[in-house]
Amino acid sequence: MQTGQDIEDLRILLVDDDPRTLRLLSFLLEAIGVSETYTAGDGYEALSYLDNVPDRPDVILTDLNMPGLDGVEFLRHLSMRSIASRIVLISGENKRILDTAKTLAQVHDLSFIGTLQKPITQKALSEILRQCLAFGAQIRRRNSGPITEQELVDGLINRDGEPLRTVYQPTVSMKTGAPIGVEALVRWTHAKSGVLGPMSFIPLAERLGHTKFLTDVVTRRVMSEAAFWRSNGLDLRVSINLSVTVLKCLDLPEFVVATAESTGLDPSKLTLEITESHLMRDFKESLETLARLRLKGVWLSIDDFGTGYSSMEQLKRVPFNEVKIDRCFVTGAAQDVETRAILESSIELGQRLGLVVVAEGVESREDWDLLESLGCDVAQGYFISRPLEAEALPGWVRSWNTAGLPSA
Repeated sequence: MQTGQDIEDLRILLVDDDPRTLRLLSFLLEAIGVSETYTAGDGYEALSYLDNVPDRPDVILTDLNMPGLDGVEFLRHLSMRSIASRIVLISGENKRILDTAKTLAQVHDLSFIGTLQKPITQKALSEILRQCLAFGAQIRRRNSGPITEQELVDGLINRDGEPLRTVYQPTVSMKTGAPIGVEALVRWTHAKSGVLGPMSFIPLAERLGHTKFLTDVVTRRVMSEAAFWRSNGLDLRVSINLSVTVLKCLDLPEFVVATAESTGLDPSKLTLEITESHLMRDFKESLETLARLRLKGVWLSIDDFGTGYSSMEQLKRVPFNEVKIDRCFVTGAAQDVETRAILESSIELGQRLGLVVVAEGVESREDWDLLESLGCDVAQGYFISRPLEAEALPGWVRSWNTAGLPSA
């Protein structure tokens, strides 16, 4: 597979039983500048091509409604062959069918990029190819230099977390417009690959049994930096993501409170975020730790709400203070009736249960305006701010308080 640094470099396979659609797509791709385009009249022809070429295409654009091997079956066969090409669905079917096909592509662990509704325009095709390029660059960064077990142990234990880097994404009250808190996000500075995201090291730390050490290092660092903000007159709520495996550590409540108090942070200004889809593991031990944290004044937040299998049960059984609605129900909800319905009901449910409702993934003014009209409590996302270094936060708050909400 090529690196695909430019649209012109992409190798693209078109799969559609309509010759007119294949001709149109070939023409549009040529106009965009793509020189390597291959066509297949159905799923079987496409699979035969894929089985007999040394280099797989960078992108596969496939129709859904095809005779013989339809697009849904075609996705399953791509998964069975571990095809890493980026997948774009093209169809005249209704949106719900496309959404279902999208879910199937993701369940099959395919690199799904998006959908193109017929009739296809050059503008829409160019935009989806740009998304393919961005996805490819992200994957290359993720896979360019995995952290080894030795690097993790050395960085966490021998160097006391020196490679770890914490950045902070602000949260803003939707009622007052004022910054009220930050979520701590952890990165790893790798000697060869640069700054890597949490999926590069947290699963490895969990597998090696080092999540407690990782949590200790991150907690101490975050609370120390929170003390820096307070010295600059900022009294912000601080949120830390917690691996569910750490909840089995029965001394966690004492450690958290002692660390907070040693840096002058009131435990009631600390929020621990737990991803709901992970919470059912070792639930008995987790529930005891969570209950004791709440007794000590620490806030609890259920993260990525709506993406797990037992959301309602979690809200009833665990003493949460806050619910964070997953970004997939926030970003673009103003343009999607079904997503908006889920978002609206989630906000209403959280507030009826007396919880603070935080919306993640606020990417545009349209997202903000919709959330404001629905009465959401707190917003977080790139429309407000990208993650910031600790020392940059006071300046950002001053600028925000002066300029206010972005106009677009």
